[in-house]
Formats: sequence, structure tokens, C-alpha cells
Amino acid sequence: VLAACSNDTAGPNTNGDVKLSVVNALTGDVGAQLKLDQTSVALPTSGHASSMMVTAGSHRVQLSSESGQSLVDTTISVAAGSRHTVVLSGSGVTSAGVSVATDTISTGTGGNGYRSIVGSVLMVNSAPGIGPFDVVVYQANSASVYRFGNFAFGAGSLPPPAPYGFYVPFVPATYTFTITNPGAPTALATTTLTLATDDRWTVMLTTSIEGGLVLQATKQ
Repeated sequence: VLAACSNDTAGPNTNGDVKLSVVNALTGDVGAQLKLDQTSVALPTSGHASSMMVTAGSHRVQLSSESGQSLVDTTISVAAGSRHTVVLSGSGVTSAGVSVATDTISTGTGGNGYRSIVGSVLMVNSAPGIGPFDVVVYQANSASVYRFGNFAFGAGSLPPPAPYGFYVPFVPATYTFTITNPGAPTALATTTLTLATDDRWTVMLTTSIEGGLVLQATKQ
């Protein structure tokens, strides 16, 4: 499934100079509510992203259920001119989580001259208890094939329940992302995206209502 891009800007502190993207990778109908600095933020629809500008400094991020039960209450700190992605993942009150990734590629802080030649893709496993899988990436009109292992919920660099698998740069091109069992050739889920210079995409693994694997791509 290729999710449409959402560029809605909504939320508090919109006069700031920090770009904050919100990706809704929650599975199932959890009726979650998000607050930033105790002000409600409109959630993008499932599988989509929205963005806002916030001020530099510390911000309180709260995720609660529809009934008001607190699921996550954490504080993040952001620097002026930086870009961050807030991913809401998991399902229900027992596994829902919030993780924040810092974009060190498009801002140039990752080094290696990435900013002028590439876009970035954040790969997210938002399905607790599913995996690990391999992510195999095919570049159109190229013999290049990339394989990333250990694509599992909580296997990223952030503490559990961090859903991140990888945050990597790619040259502008069309890519097909597939999920396979470790070392296996058969694709379990597939999505395709076209990446332009300085684009930022999120590719997320979720599960359908029937329990099948769904790979979604959304442009931040």
C-alpha cells in the first residue's frame, strides 16, 4: 500500500524554527490522543504524516487512550534548525509507544556531504511481536540491491518500545521495499516510492485487521 502524502501543519508553537513531523503508525482502532506541551495535536490518519514548526528547547509529549488513560508521557529536547520525526506505534493500551528520531541527513549534521545529493528514508516496524524480518530494497534501473536485517519492533537505537529499524540516505530514484523472512527471497509485503533530492519518507510495517503484513510509505 502506498499511502498518500499529507503536509498538514497543525499544533502549538507554530512560530518556532524546528521541523517536527508526526507519523501515525498505530495499528488498530486505539482512539489515541496526542498532546504537545499539554495542547492537543490533530493526529494524521493511520499510515500518514503531518508536520509543524515548534520552538527550540524542551517539549512534553503525551499520548493517551480515548478514555484518557495515559499511554506515554515523555519530554524531548530539540535544537534550533533541527528536524525530528515523532512516530506513534504499537496497538492498544499495552503496546502503544512514542519514539523520536533526529534527522541528521537532510540537515547536514550527519556528515559525508549527504544533504546535497540524497533524500532519507526512515524504516519503522510498528508491529509488536512481529518479526524480525529482512528489508530488501531494489533500486529501479539499477543492479543495486540493499538488504537490512533484524527489522523488529524495539530493535532500533532508541530504548524499547522504539519501533525504528533504520534511518538511512538514498540517492534520488524509484525504490521497491520488500519484507522477507531472514535470508529468504519471498516478499511478504511490498511498497514502492520515488525519492527526490532532500525528500524524507517513512516506510512502516503494520498489520491489517485480518493479521496480514502491510508495508506503507508516506512522505513527510
